[in-house]
Amino acid sequence: MAENTPKVKHLKDYKKPDYKIESVHLDFDLDEENTQVASTLKVKSDYDTTTGEVRPLRLDGDELTLTGIAIDGRALKPEEYVVDDKGLTILNPPKEFELSIGTEIHPKANTKLEGLYVSNGMFCTQCEPEGFRRITYYPDHPDVMSVFTTTLRADKEKLPCLLSNGNMIKEEKMDDGRTAVTWNDPFPKPSYLFALVGGDLDYINDKFTTMSGREVTLGVYANKGQKDKLDYTMDCIKRSMKWDEQA
Repeated sequence: MAENTPKVKHLKDYKKPDYKIESVHLDFDLDEENTQVASTLKVKSDYDTTTGEVRPLRLDGDELTLTGIAIDGRALKPEEYVVDDKGLTILNPPKEFELSIGTEIHPKANTKLEGLYVSNGMFCTQCEPEGFRRITYYPDHPDVMSVFTTTLRADKEKLPCLLSNGNMIKEEKMDDGRTAVTWNDPFPKPSYLFALVGGDLDYINDKFTTMSGREVTLGVYANKGQKDKLDYTMDCIKRSMKWDEQA
């Protein structure tokens, strides 16, 4: 069988994950050659711990450089975890903890176009079905649901639009002149739905008022030179939202 041939996965072989990821905070220092990613995971065991058994935590990873790993602020010793070409295993984790992981990735050299890559000067992600493991170590499976908060740091003159899932909750100028933008998606989702875009895009904004009276800010984006197409796109979104509420 060829190495790239997809493997059949059967429902009978499914095993519930041993750990829940209650929240994820990702911090990207965007650079085409070497992007630094800091992830902070709130982890909680999801198996019977009353027996005294401690199960290892397995995280998927592909072509990542590990730059740091800590539990509750304490750097792990080399004998406390194992890294291989398919991921990382923490051998004796506590029942509930905060896991901090640093990785280095190379978007411009990422010709697989999975995970984070650069295309025509724009940072893009492709995480479905298993691309998130090329960004950071994580249980990259569709049954692991979590709330994501993402901070993007970059030179805003080069990358005026810094986008991710959910709502933008903060934008600030850093001491080095770059900009940090933070997004939060309040709805738990699997890692394959994670998205990030950094680039010079055309965009328009508008408002939509829900039937309950809540005002929602909308934004649609397109490649430079295609702004004339966005009015129709925005109209489609607003009509779809109205239909969804009335249906």
